Amino acid sequence: MKKHIREFTAFLLAAVLFFTVSWKLGQLLMPVRTVYGSDWEAFLQEEPNSHDILFFGSSLVYCDVIPAVLWEETGLTSYVMAGPEQTIPTSYYYAKECFRTQKPRLVVQEVTGMFYPQYTNYSKANVGYMPFGISRLEATFAAAESEQRFGLLFPLYNYHYRWQDVSRGDLLHHLEKPRSLTAGYTLLTDVCPPPYVGDQSYTADSDNYRRNVSYLEHLQTLCSENGAELMLYVAPSGGRIPADAMATLQQDLAEMGLSLVDFNADWDTMGLDHDTDWYDRLHFNARGAATFTRHLSRRLTELYGLTPRESVSEIWDRRLEHIHTALGSLQAESPTAS
Repeated sequence: MKKHIREFTAFLLAAVLFFTVSWKLGQLLMPVRTVYGSDWEAFLQEEPNSHDILFFGSSLVYCDVIPAVLWEETGLTSYVMAGPEQTIPTSYYYAKECFRTQKPRLVVQEVTGMFYPQYTNYSKANVGYMPFGISRLEATFAAAESEQRFGLLFPLYNYHYRWQDVSRGDLLHHLEKPRSLTAGYTLLTDVCPPPYVGDQSYTADSDNYRRNVSYLEHLQTLCSENGAELMLYVAPSGGRIPADAMATLQQDLAEMGLSLVDFNADWDTMGLDHDTDWYDRLHFNARGAATFTRHLSRRLTELYGLTPRESVSEIWDRRLEHIHTALGSLQAESPTAS
């Protein structure tokens, strides 16, 4: 009997050691990610319970919302935890994980993802960068394709081929885990012509839409349990949610006791310059993102009246300086600049 116990214990320890080593190697071989989606390594370096607001959603959030500008306007601290075509279930599991280290007073969810398909080919990018834990495991089985799950459980499977591509800088980034100067925002500088405005084609079927509604209810419950309010909004964009889909969404949200802020209805009141403020049809460049964030700041103040908590101003001073430098460079490069 004792022999069997020793053998089982040895097997268990070997399995744990194998999983731990393969996990760590997989993490080191992953491409460093600081833009175009949530940088979990940097987020986890933030002071615990230091953020008033957390933002979730797709590139319509991480390209359009600048936490440093929001802090400049309101004194409120925030972080963008969005991802490329982040689905509503993924947003829920992101929020669940974020609540482990942060206690925001407001969670802001961009809802275009309500009309995404169940899987958007970005599960590897969205779930794969989450820290190991219950939320990641739940997201792996509930929000990722079945064919992606093994690689999400064992990142070394996904990234073993990169062993020759990992640079010293990559390794230092993983080991040092520097704090982000953009707090989840991805800075874009190119300028496109004024965007064509029209309905965007979305491919969510009715069953998946209902599934997204249920996950939005889960998010509402999660926020309530953690003392946070939930704000839902539609990002300003040249690609609009069709009117019939918007009407269905509005009705479903009303039944949940939730309201929706449609910033496309504010299109002409934001002070946007359509000749200089867009990166492409869907996203702002840094200048447009700053303009939108200032407008968003005013709406947040009107709707929620949040007052700033004490924050580590040094990092926010650095973040604001970083954004002002980028905006200054964009202004200097503008063909309309004098």
